[in-house]
Amino acid sequence: MQTEILNTMATGRITRKVLDYIAHINKEAKQMNYVKELKKSVEHGKNGTQKYVIKEGDNKGKIV
Repeated sequence: MQTEILNTMATGRITRKVLDYIAHINKEAKQMNYVKELKKSVEHGKNGTQKYVIKEGDNKGKIV
């Protein structure tokens, strides 16, 4: 009787830890998805994003 109670307690703790871990992973995945959705991309060729010329350093004058 005592060993059955101990085994049940240990199993319950492990199950709870696994479920907590799965919930944590799902929460992180959801947050990363929000970051991807909310990030705005730069429009190519608008507001000087195309043919930018490096102004300082070893590569001065090169077009990126």
